[in-house]
Amino acid sequence: MNSRKVIFDKQKSAVIIVKERTPEEGQLLLKARYSLMSLGTEMTDYLGHKRGGAAYPSNPGYSLTGEVIEIGGGVSNFKKGDLVWSLANHETYPLADAADCVKLSEKDDPSDATFLALGKVALHGIRRLDIKINEPVAVFGLGLVGLLSVQLAKLCGANPVIGVDLAEERCAVAGKCGADITVNPLKEDPVEVIQKATGGKGAGAIVEASGSDRIFPYLFKAAAYAGRIAMVGGLHKDVMADFFTDFQVKELTIMGCRQVLPYRATPFDKWDLPANYNSVLELIRNGMLNVKPYVSKTIRLDDTLGVYKDLGEGRNRDYLGVLIDYSK
Repeated sequence: MNSRKVIFDKQKSAVIIVKERTPEEGQLLLKARYSLMSLGTEMTDYLGHKRGGAAYPSNPGYSLTGEVIEIGGGVSNFKKGDLVWSLANHETYPLADAADCVKLSEKDDPSDATFLALGKVALHGIRRLDIKINEPVAVFGLGLVGLLSVQLAKLCGANPVIGVDLAEERCAVAGKCGADITVNPLKEDPVEVIQKATGGKGAGAIVEASGSDRIFPYLFKAAAYAGRIAMVGGLHKDVMADFFTDFQVKELTIMGCRQVLPYRATPFDKWDLPANYNSVLELIRNGMLNVKPYVSKTIRLDDTLGVYKDLGEGRNRDYLGVLIDYSK
């Protein structure tokens, strides 16, 4: 099967190539329905800003839904015609490891299910924070992961949930999807707003989803005494901050949140990768997690090249989710 696939062939360059696809042992061949562009991660790669340096060619995309059309050897839990979510790249007929796929039901919207990957990222950070009912939570960075974190924190009983972002459009979306208060640092001091909203105590739990190396002083000052900070956004630059005055003295905790390894669930932590993927799917399925407001644009596969180029040149930075529809 000939498949059309987006790759980054070099820095600041995206092209579409054709690959021959046949499933091997443990693999599924899919006919793509939708995939979600993870603009933060993909643009970091496209621009060559990855920590340790970028390596080309590289393969953007890691959240795709599609129909199983061929099955490799050793796979017994899927059949032709099944609709699945996978970690496949942006591609018309991708191969996917069956072990990493999640079977979707007839009730599931395959476009909504493309949020499983980023939903897992947000959910893992929220779980690590162990948010208490009525605990103030601040989310710095209202891209897709930050916006998902706002909803998930609210589901945990956080109050208030405060969203912080430089883009008014993102603050507006957050306000419609669970944030009690939103702050644009270009207009207000987020530390002052958070302190005022919490009676001077600060946020007990903070989600850092911006990936900015300049955010740490704000995180430390906004946190309550003994507060927890979950580092969810990809941080690709070195950080300079006063780790004594507002971190050590306040006895804060920073948690690295990544969860890319398929570690096994234990009695102490049952939320492994499959459990978190399925949790996000159930929350979307049951209407508890609303992802539709996060789609800024739906495009064809060929249009991805223009999206990368525009974003790389500073245009359309208000985009949130860009969805690729393979029926177009």
